[in-house]
Amino acid sequence: MGHAGAIISSGAGTVVEKIAAFEGAGIPVAKESSEIPFLLRAQK
Repeated sequence: MGHAGAIISSGAGTVVEKIAAFEGAGIPVAKESSEIPFLLRAQK
């Protein structure tokens, strides 16, 4: 799972908490990989 998975597995927050933190900071989070191009274009 990479870095994020390592953090979650060591008890430093759930994926739901991490998504909420990103969205709370105004950072969009893709629910599916197909959403990534749209999110990137929206950031211009």
